[in-house]
Order: sequence, then structure tokens, then C-alpha cells
Amino acid sequence: MSAAGQIPDSRFVFIVGVARTGSKIYMTVLNRLSEVDIVNELHYLAPRFIRRDFVTTVQRRPGTRLEASSPGALVNEMFSAPLNGTFWQPRSSGSLEQRITDLNRDTLVRRLSTGATKPARVMRVLLEEHARVAGKSRPADKFPVDISRVPTLLEWFPGASVIHLVRDPRAIYSSMIARDVRVCRGNWRQQAAARSGRLAYLVHQYRLAARVHRRNAANPAYYLSRFEDLIARPCESVPLLCDFLGIEVMADMYQPPGKDSSFRKDESTGFDVGAVDTWREYLDRPSRRLIETLLSREMAIFGYDTFTPRNPRNAIDGI
Repeated sequence: MSAAGQIPDSRFVFIVGVARTGSKIYMTVLNRLSEVDIVNELHYLAPRFIRRDFVTTVQRRPGTRLEASSPGALVNEMFSAPLNGTFWQPRSSGSLEQRITDLNRDTLVRRLSTGATKPARVMRVLLEEHARVAGKSRPADKFPVDISRVPTLLEWFPGASVIHLVRDPRAIYSSMIARDVRVCRGNWRQQAAARSGRLAYLVHQYRLAARVHRRNAANPAYYLSRFEDLIARPCESVPLLCDFLGIEVMADMYQPPGKDSSFRKDESTGFDVGAVDTWREYLDRPSRRLIETLLSREMAIFGYDTFTPRNPRNAIDGI
């Protein structure tokens, strides 16, 4: 860290991608066992039709426009306003996830007072301060921005390491609608509306993800990681991921707790290979074919076969 407290861009790590791509497992593997300090979901930048992001929310409030607000007012907003994203929420009992409450208000105000409170600098200060409090040297964030805003993120942090997560879009859609079924609780009209909305969202986001990959594939600071590869072949995937970040591989990285996964809530540890193709048991054929038709080009870019075998349990290697 420099005398001014600023960490070089090359030390930052960002995990980006479409929702439901296993980001929590990646965060668990890297966060507790390395020098990387991954903050959980700032939701810093996003289109308005996707979600309410930090920058837009703060800009709309009187007296806290980023470029014109006083550091004290801005920090008070961070700690007290109903902001969208796990990082801004009160810590639940027993949770180990990083929160804004880990940081010292006075320290934030002091650091923000030394320069302009532009969005890029505010984000930098938040991540740097959290890494400092955690005793780690590499600030990081899981899904800091919507996939459509990754170019802006790279403009703010040129040279940062970017881990782009992808997953079979059929599995993403299956995970999304399974969640909606629990929320809608048998209301078939709401479920039907949710399915249509989820499909439109998936197609839009997945196409953007393919665009991000095409633009950055040749960048040595960019790393594409498929969820299926990590889960089915961790002995290959974990060392490659660590090599990309220049960090040491540790044995515990192969035993992430199941309760820290959005897909498992049990007390077991390790990678659940069943999560790779569970979607094949639940996703109906029309939905499957529709996704394969709409996203055939993008699936090919990421190495996913649009043919669904009759015996899926024997098809992990032909994802």
C-alpha cells in the first residue's frame, strides 16, 4: 500500500458474471484461505431495470450526490440507508460474510476527505479499508457490478484481476425458477410470470456475458471459470484459479462448507458433483429447447453442448 493508503490496481480482484453461477462457492474457496478479501455484493452499478444499485440510490438522495456530498453525509448514508446488496445489510447471527459494519466510520470519513468523492474512488476506499481491517493485502468483491457494467469497472481499475464465472444457462434458469416456486407458493399465475421474466433476464444477461468474454479473452488479467469444471474437477480447477491469482493452493480449499453454498444448506463439506446436472431432472423439455435455441451461439462460446443426453448422470464430461 502506498503512503496515501492506495493499493495498486493490479492487487484488486473482481468476481463477475450472471446470477446463480456459484459465486458463493468461489468466494468461500478464496476468501477464508488466502490473502484475498472478497466483499460480498456491493451492487455498486447496475441498469435500473435490473436492480437498485448503490450509485443511483445515493445520487437520488438530497445532500449525498457523490461528487458534491460531504464525506460525513455519504458515510452516514452507507451505514443507515436501506441499500441493496449483502454488504450493506445488518449481519445475521453466526454470519461470517463481510459487511459495512466491519469498517470504522471515522476512518472512512478521513480517507474520503482527502479527495473527490467520485464513484470509482468511493468504491476503492471501501474495498481497501475492508481489506486492511481483515488483515489482507488484496481487496476484492463478488459481483460488484452488473455484467453490463464490467467495462466501466475495468476503466476504474485497469489491471485488476477479473474472474468471470459462467454456468450452463439451463442450470441457471432451473435454479432461478426453483427459487421462484418457493416464493410464489403454488400461485401458478405468479409462477408463470416469474418464468417469463426469468427467461428474458437470462437471455439478456447471458448474451452480455458472452460479449464480455469476447472482449477480454486475450487479457492476461482475465480468467474464465465454468462452475461445472470447479465442481466436477476441483483438483484441476482450484490450482488453475490460484495460479491465475498468484496465491498458494491450500488443502482446505477442496473442502468448502456446504452451508456456505446457495445450492446446499447442509453441514457437509466438499464439492457436490450432483449440483452439476441436477437441472436435467427438473427443467421441462420445452424450456430446455427454447434456451438452447435462443442462446446456442453463447453456449458454444462457453463450451456447452445444446444436446441433452437421455442418461444425464453419465454426462458430466459432456456438459
